[in-house]
Amino acid sequence: MGNQVSFDLLRLDSWEGEAFTVYLDDEPLFSQRFYNWQNTDASTGDTNGINWSLTPTTDWTELYGSNFGSYTSYDQRFRVSLQLPAGRMAVKLGFGSGLNQAADDESYAIDNLEIRSADNPLIAVNTFDTADGWAGGAISELAGAGSVLGPYAA
Repeated sequence: MGNQVSFDLLRLDSWEGEAFTVYLDDEPLFSQRFYNWQNTDASTGDTNGINWSLTPTTDWTELYGSNFGSYTSYDQRFRVSLQLPAGRMAVKLGFGSGLNQAADDESYAIDNLEIRSADNPLIAVNTFDTADGWAGGAISELAGAGSVLGPYAA
């Protein structure tokens, strides 16, 4: 096994079946549809030799009260992990969504990005005090989470 990339995904407010997509080297790695009125269970897969997992770390009623923006919908936090093949050292990581409304209605944010070596020592961590190195990056303060990359929407 190679290096592992992991991060927290915060699904915020009124998602109605829109998909969040993780990109690796500008190619879609996986997509997950979310709904604001239900929990999303864990999912795993393998795409082109890269094992990935999306694991909920909260229930949909437990995050930041009941809303982040102005819309009263529930949020949910997930841990996303990507296991790279041995020898694969450099990747370009990206995120996208099918959201179609303003960020105060439905959005996502990224937090706690970590890169670990195959034998698990921490290589890098980003808790997003700045958006340096992220195209279109924006930092927000989210009550209960601190600084996050995002929120992103339509």
